[in-house]
Amino acid sequence: MESLLCNFISRLLGDWKNLWALPIPNNMKIFFWRLFRDCLPSRQRLHQKGVPCTSLCPHCEAAQKNN
Repeated sequence: MESLLCNFISRLLGDWKNLWALPIPNNMKIFFWRLFRDCLPSRQRLHQKGVPCTSLCPHCEAAQKNN
C-alpha cells in the first residue's frame, strides 16, 4: 500500500544515530530531537496550529508582542 504522505519531506540532514546513542535519558533525547526539528509545542506554535492558549508571558503576565 502506498503511503499518503511523502516521507522524504519530513527528513532532515544529519546523523541522528549519534543523538540516539548518547548516554542521556530518553526524555532528553526526545527534547533535543524536537528542538532541532523545530517542533517544540511552544505557545506561538500551538497558536499557529489553532490550539487555544493564553498569549500572556508565563513569567510576568504581560501581553507578548506578535511578530
